Amino acid sequence: MQIDMKRLFLATTVCVLSVLCLDAQVRDITFSVGTTVPMYKGIDADMTLGLDYGRFFWNGLGFRTGLRYTPSLAEVDNHFGLPVAIAYRTRARSPRERLDSGAWGAAESAGWGGLNGEDAGDVFKDAAAGFLLSLFRDMEFYAGVTPGFVTGSSSSLSESHSGPFWEKEWTEKRSPLSLTVDAGMTLNYQIWRFDLKLMPAFHYNVVRTLVSRTSRGAEEVGERYSGEQPIRWFFSFGGGLAFRF
Repeated sequence: MQIDMKRLFLATTVCVLSVLCLDAQVRDITFSVGTTVPMYKGIDADMTLGLDYGRFFWNGLGFRTGLRYTPSLAEVDNHFGLPVAIAYRTRARSPRERLDSGAWGAAESAGWGGLNGEDAGDVFKDAAAGFLLSLFRDMEFYAGVTPGFVTGSSSSLSESHSGPFWEKEWTEKRSPLSLTVDAGMTLNYQIWRFDLKLMPAFHYNVVRTLVSRTSRGAEEVGERYSGEQPIRWFFSFGGGLAFRF
């Protein structure tokens, strides 16, 4: 898949400069900690740190940009990303609306737990979780891209044996560059000028950055199988603390 990076960069720059010229209703800075999960069997999740700046206007539209750092992505060290996203934030709900939503969330969660035959303790936990998750002040939806750079080398070889048979697995770094297309949402829980955030998202890397490789064989006959799987799809979930100003 051919990507014109110059045109992509120019279009992104024009979009960001356009919204910077408008008066913001809400601005925030968010520090987040989460996990990034490659959506492939046998590849472990990794911790991700983030620092974002968001700017939103009277109609709820806005943008986000910032920095992402993953110390080890699919066992390859040091992935840095610069996310840029167009976002939409729903209107803020009143305290009464949030309490009503929390009551409905608790009732629905408890009802599902009762129908599934859970005991009283588990039903209570489900109800409490449903109540708390429904207390968000507003929701945010976003879509964008994250150009990135990987500084580490391919992962070390993992080898296992079963009698005369052996299997080797490793992650190969094919390119130091990455470019993910991102889509996600955020639940915001406001405490004065601070927001507590829950942030699930999906990411697709359009660049062949990392490849999972597997080799199998036997001691007397050598290699019998060699396979590869480009690592493109990721799911992330994080929690953050934001300051609105």
